[in-house]
Amino acid sequence: EDLAILLAGSVTNDAGQFCTKPGVLFVHKKAASDFLRSFRKALEEAKRCSMLHPDIHSRYLHKLDEIRNVPNVEHQRFERFCFPYEGVISLSTVPISVFFKEKSLQEEVFGPHAFVVIYDTLDEVNEVLKALGGQLTISFFGEPSLITSNKTLLDTAIQMAGRIIWNGVPT
Repeated sequence: EDLAILLAGSVTNDAGQFCTKPGVLFVHKKAASDFLRSFRKALEEAKRCSMLHPDIHSRYLHKLDEIRNVPNVEHQRFERFCFPYEGVISLSTVPISVFFKEKSLQEEVFGPHAFVVIYDTLDEVNEVLKALGGQLTISFFGEPSLITSNKTLLDTAIQMAGRIIWNGVPT
């Protein structure tokens, strides 16, 4: 629950308009149900605010519509409309196989949106990270031994990210 609250705050901070906002969260299938329950609750309760410009707001809503039209993606919006050009908080949940195949899902979503990508093995995550290419940051959550024992995943992260964060958010 604490991790879900931390991540929701980072995703939604200033309507998700930080370049280092977490946009893709990889969650193991065994933890997905509990994490998603807490994450959805935190997103529902998150602070809302306006996006920087009407055009940014319009492009964000257009991107959400694109995502909603991709098969096998569960999409949820947490709408309140408290402000003009409000960054509508949204969440897309997707199996890793769909995320890997659908290149449009791998494009940055500038605004308070996150993908929760459900995976089975860290090898799958490693392959998707390679496909995503360079990133400003990558955060790992959990016991460091879980990641450091998977040298391939850590090596991939080192090659593609400007900064690696342990148990913290980049924002």
